[in-house]
Amino acid sequence: MRSHIYIFRQSRYAALSFFKKPVTGKSAVSIMNLSINFIINLVAGVLGILIILWIERQRRPKISMRVGEPGNIFDGDPLGRQPSTWLHVQVHNKNLPRWLAWVYNGEPALSCHAWITFHHLDGYPIFHRAMNARWSETPEPIVEVKDTEKRAVARLLNVQDTIEISPGEYADLDIVFRAKSDNECYGWSNESYIYHWKHPMWRLE
Repeated sequence: MRSHIYIFRQSRYAALSFFKKPVTGKSAVSIMNLSINFIINLVAGVLGILIILWIERQRRPKISMRVGEPGNIFDGDPLGRQPSTWLHVQVHNKNLPRWLAWVYNGEPALSCHAWITFHHLDGYPIFHRAMNARWSETPEPIVEVKDTEKRAVARLLNVQDTIEISPGEYADLDIVFRAKSDNECYGWSNESYIYHWKHPMWRLE
């Protein structure tokens, strides 16, 4: 019985001695190097992800607007159109900075659709809804008139309301139209072609 107890005590002592084995100098250095390498790799990975996210954000379309040059139709137009003036706004898609543009390309602004609201100087809206704007670069719509039993009905064909603006490029947006013979202006949209360029709903006095 004593013999068994003695062996048990010796085993317990050996187990305690194993877990309490002191860490040598080489083992401490290895553990420290592993910890440092792990921290360096973690920081580098996080920084890499942040840089990629920042670059992708820089590549997104950046839209800005400025007043463009008026468009004009002068007297003696070869197509017989009335002398008129249009006011334009240039919609720009800014390019990437030069130090980044030589490596990456900016993204185009896709499916650009514009609406315009008109306001008095005090900020109160003139109309109760926004006008669907027209891009100058889009083809002119075709007006088709059909006679019905009650009245003639007009509809537009070949209507394009959206465009794509490449990085570093701009597109003109038509705002208002005024004929030389008129004192009032009219908001300009594709629907203006149905009313001979003078949409009564968008009349501005």
